[in-house]
Amino acid sequence: MLQENNYGKQAEIVCTVKNYNIPGGLSRRIHTAYNDLYQAKALLGKGLCIKNVGHHVAFAAGTGVLVFIDLVAFMIRQNLGLLNAFDNQILNKDKFKFTFYVSFPNEEDSVGLELLEGL
Repeated sequence: MLQENNYGKQAEIVCTVKNYNIPGGLSRRIHTAYNDLYQAKALLGKGLCIKNVGHHVAFAAGTGVLVFIDLVAFMIRQNLGLLNAFDNQILNKDKFKFTFYVSFPNEEDSVGLELLEGL
Protein backbone atom coordinates (compact mmCIF):
# COMPACT_ATOMS: atom_id res chain seq x y z
CA MET A 1 0.00 0.00 0.00
CA LEU A 2 1.43 3.36 -0.96
CA GLN A 3 0.28 6.56 0.68
CA GLU A 4 1.34 10.15 0.20
CA ASN A 5 2.57 11.65 3.45
CA ASN A 6 2.68 15.26 4.63
CA TYR A 7 5.94 15.80 2.78
CA GLY A 8 4.40 15.03 -0.63
CA LYS A 9 6.27 11.73 -0.87
CA GLN A 10 4.87 8.25 -1.09
CA ALA A 11 5.49 5.88 1.79
CA GLU A 12 4.94 2.16 1.87
CA ILE A 13 2.79 0.64 4.58
CA VAL A 14 3.16 -3.10 5.09
CA CYS A 15 0.06 -4.84 6.44
CA THR A 16 -0.42 -8.38 7.68
CA VAL A 17 -4.01 -9.46 7.10
CA LYS A 18 -5.33 -12.83 8.22
CA ASN A 19 -7.83 -14.25 5.74
CA TYR A 20 -10.95 -15.30 7.65
CA ASN A 21 -12.44 -16.33 4.27
CA ILE A 22 -15.90 -14.96 5.11
CA PRO A 23 -18.00 -14.19 2.02
CA GLY A 24 -18.18 -10.40 1.65
CA GLY A 25 -15.49 -9.90 4.32
CA LEU A 26 -12.67 -7.41 3.91
CA SER A 27 -9.89 -9.91 4.65
CA ARG A 28 -11.16 -12.24 1.91
CA ARG A 29 -11.35 -9.34 -0.55
CA ILE A 30 -7.81 -8.25 0.25
CA HIS A 31 -6.53 -11.78 -0.34
CA THR A 32 -8.35 -12.27 -3.65
CA ALA A 33 -8.41 -8.81 -5.29
CA TYR A 34 -4.75 -8.12 -6.00
CA ASN A 35 -5.21 -4.88 -7.97
CA ASP A 36 -7.59 -3.07 -5.61
CA LEU A 37 -6.50 0.24 -4.12
CA TYR A 38 -7.14 1.04 -0.48
CA GLN A 39 -6.86 4.39 1.22
CA ALA A 40 -5.69 4.74 4.81
CA LYS A 41 -7.02 8.03 6.12
CA ALA A 42 -5.92 8.12 9.75
CA LEU A 43 -5.30 6.06 12.82
CA LEU A 44 -8.38 4.37 14.19
CA GLY A 45 -9.01 3.48 17.78
CA LYS A 46 -7.04 4.40 20.83
CA GLY A 47 -3.93 2.34 20.21
CA LEU A 48 -2.33 0.68 23.21
CA CYS A 49 -2.63 3.82 25.40
CA ILE A 50 0.26 2.77 27.58
CA LYS A 51 2.14 5.03 29.95
CA ASN A 52 5.93 5.01 30.04
CA VAL A 53 5.93 3.74 33.64
CA GLY A 54 3.92 1.16 35.57
CA HIS A 55 2.96 -2.48 35.30
CA HIS A 56 0.94 -3.28 32.18
CA VAL A 57 -0.81 -6.65 31.79
CA ALA A 58 -2.28 -8.02 28.56
CA PHE A 59 -4.08 -11.23 27.61
CA ALA A 60 -4.31 -12.34 23.97
CA ALA A 61 -4.93 -15.46 21.90
CA GLY A 62 -4.14 -16.39 18.32
CA THR A 63 -3.70 -13.44 15.99
CA GLY A 64 -4.72 -11.13 18.83
CA VAL A 65 -1.04 -11.11 19.85
CA LEU A 66 -0.24 -9.07 16.72
CA VAL A 67 -1.53 -5.94 18.45
CA PHE A 68 1.36 -6.21 20.93
CA ILE A 69 4.17 -7.45 18.65
CA ASP A 70 5.52 -3.94 17.96
CA LEU A 71 5.65 -3.18 21.69
CA VAL A 72 7.50 -6.43 22.40
CA ALA A 73 9.95 -5.80 19.54
CA PHE A 74 10.50 -2.24 20.81
CA MET A 75 11.23 -3.53 24.32
CA ILE A 76 13.69 -6.11 22.99
CA ARG A 77 15.50 -3.41 21.00
CA GLN A 78 15.58 -1.20 24.09
CA ASN A 79 16.97 -4.02 26.25
CA LEU A 80 19.70 -4.64 23.66
CA GLY A 81 20.63 -0.93 23.55
CA LEU A 82 19.63 -0.57 19.88
CA LEU A 83 17.48 2.58 20.22
CA ASN A 84 18.55 6.16 19.60
CA ALA A 85 18.46 8.59 22.54
CA PHE A 86 14.99 9.96 21.66
CA ASP A 87 13.31 6.56 21.27
CA ASN A 88 15.02 5.27 24.40
CA GLN A 89 12.98 7.78 26.46
CA ILE A 90 9.59 6.47 25.26
CA LEU A 91 9.49 3.74 27.92
CA ASN A 92 11.25 4.08 31.26
CA LYS A 93 13.25 0.87 31.21
CA ASP A 94 13.57 0.79 35.01
CA LYS A 95 9.93 1.63 35.81
CA PHE A 96 8.04 -0.07 32.97
CA LYS A 97 6.92 -3.69 33.23
CA PHE A 98 4.89 -5.65 30.69
CA THR A 99 3.33 -9.01 31.55
CA PHE A 100 1.86 -10.72 28.50
CA TYR A 101 -0.25 -13.87 28.69
CA VAL A 102 -0.74 -15.54 25.31
CA SER A 103 -2.64 -18.62 24.22
CA PHE A 104 -2.46 -20.71 21.06
CA PRO A 105 -4.17 -24.01 20.16
CA ASN A 106 -0.69 -25.51 19.82
CA GLU A 107 2.89 -24.38 19.20
CA GLU A 108 2.57 -25.08 15.48
CA ASP A 109 -0.29 -22.54 15.17
CA SER A 110 1.43 -19.87 17.25
CA VAL A 111 1.94 -16.36 15.92
CA GLY A 112 5.19 -14.54 16.73
CA LEU A 113 6.01 -16.92 19.57
CA GLU A 114 9.78 -16.80 18.98
CA LEU A 115 9.75 -13.01 19.24
CA LEU A 116 7.55 -13.06 22.33
CA GLU A 117 9.88 -15.57 23.99
CA GLY A 118 12.80 -13.24 23.21
CA LEU A 119 11.60 -10.80 25.83
